[in-house]
Amino acid sequence: YVWDRSKTFRSLYNTEMVELFDVDLEDDQKELRSLIEKHYQYTNSAVAKEILTNWEDNLSSFVKVYPNDYRRVVEAKLKTIN
Repeated sequence: YVWDRSKTFRSLYNTEMVELFDVDLEDDQKELRSLIEKHYQYTNSAVAKEILTNWEDNLSSFVKVYPNDYRRVVEAKLKTIN
C-alpha cells in the first residue's frame, strides 16, 4: 500500500511490474488499517496517528500496489486448489 496524498503515484509507477488498485474492498481496508495500527503501536508514529484519527478522509489517498509476479503465483496456486 502507498499513501498517495499528492495523487501523483499513478503517473510514476512501473506499469510492467505492478498493477494498482483503489483500496475499496473491505478486506483490503481492514488489512491496511491493521498494518497502520500495528505500526503506530510499535513506533508511536505521529503520521500513523493522523491517518487513523482521520481514517475516512485518508483512506481514499491510499493505493494498493499488486506486483504482477506475485499475482501470477497466487492465481496459479488457486487453480491447483480448485
